This record gives sequence, C-alpha cells and structure tokens, in this order.
Amino acid sequence: MKHHLFATLLKTACFSLCFNHLAQAEIIKATQLKEMPYTQADIQQICKLFSDGCYWEEGSLKLYQNNQDIYFIDESSKIALLEKKKHYKVKQVWNFNQYKSKKDFFISIKPVLYPLNKTEKAIALSYQKINDKEKKEWADFIVLQDNGKYRTALKDIFFYQALYQYKCETEAQSHNNPHCHDESKTTLSIQYHDDGQSYYQWGLSYTTIIWKAGVSDKMKTKEVSPVKWVRPFEK
Repeated sequence: MKHHLFATLLKTACFSLCFNHLAQAEIIKATQLKEMPYTQADIQQICKLFSDGCYWEEGSLKLYQNNQDIYFIDESSKIALLEKKKHYKVKQVWNFNQYKSKKDFFISIKPVLYPLNKTEKAIALSYQKINDKEKKEWADFIVLQDNGKYRTALKDIFFYQALYQYKCETEAQSHNNPHCHDESKTTLSIQYHDDGQSYYQWGLSYTTIIWKAGVSDKMKTKEVSPVKWVRPFEK
C-alpha cells in the first residue's frame, strides 16, 4: 500500500514538473496577420473614413484580421485598426507618410505583429533600396499607441537583401546553361526570449541562400549567421 502511494505521488510530481517545464519552454512567435477578402464597395466605404483618403491602386491596399481586430494597410504608409458591425468604423489610425528613416527610401508596412512582451506588440516599418541588381531592406520596429501616436522600439535593423547578376553575356553561354544568374537572398529570423525583464530579448539571425550561375537549383547553398541578441528600447 505504501509502495503504491509513493509511486502515485512520484508520478504526480513528475507530471507537475514536466508540465511546468513545457509551459516555461513555450515558444514565443510573431503573429502573421491573415489577409481578408474585400469588395470595391468595402474599400470605397473605408477610404471615406480618412480625411486624406487612401492611396488606391490594384493590389496596393489590404485588409487583415487578427482575432476580432481588423487592420487596414495602404501604400501611403497608413495603418488603421477597424471594427465592423453593420458598417466599418475607425478605432485608431497611424499615418507614416511623413516618417523619417535613416535612409530616404520607399516605406511600407509589414502585416506582422512582433511580440515585445506578453501584452505589447510592434509592427515593422520597412524602407527599401531597389535597382536592377539589388533589393535591400531595413526596418524600424514601431509600437502603435493610442491617438495615432507611436514609439520606435528598434531602429535600422537589416531586414532583407536580394542580389541578382546576369552572367550569360552571349547566346553560346546561355545555351544549355542550367542557370544564367548569380543570385543570393538573405532573410531575417527573430527568436524571442522571456527573461523576466520588461521587454523580451530578440535574437536576430540571417539565413542566406546562394545560387551560383552555371549550376542547377540542387546546388544552392545556405549560410546562417550567429544570433545577435538585442532588447527593444535599449541602445
């Protein structure tokens, strides 16, 4: 009887410890906003809600949903939090068309919410340099606050790069060549670590896929950088 009781207590303790360990090891992730379908009538109704209207070209604005929240993003660097009952209503709007980044390039808003702590999240305001051989992108991570205000949590973070160089100069070089370009793409990955401070630690690392001219896609190579740990709002 005592042996059975001891075994039961041991199993209970093990379950408790294992459960606590799993809870503590819960992976923290960014939230990708889910794109919503919309009609032209929806957009016309929404754009009338803004004093400066919308920048509207085919595919230039989107509606996204996260649980009950609806987000509207257009290419004039506007993001708005909406609600819809019978009609759309603006709850908050943030306008970044006058935002000054370190690099005076095209600005866009990523439809992702990046966790700062258990309650606060940031968006990525990206700015890009593009030419015929390169696309390079940096991002400022911004906390959206009430009344159209915002705070910059992290600034000038290297976000993405694509390099593209044509190598087949003649028809003879391109004939039967499996790949005529030197290409590489570098993307940012972020890990989040809750160490009990006001804001999570962010682990920034970069994965680069390299595809050399003259080889098939099976010969692509991958390089992964070491993780660099930073904390929002710390210089």
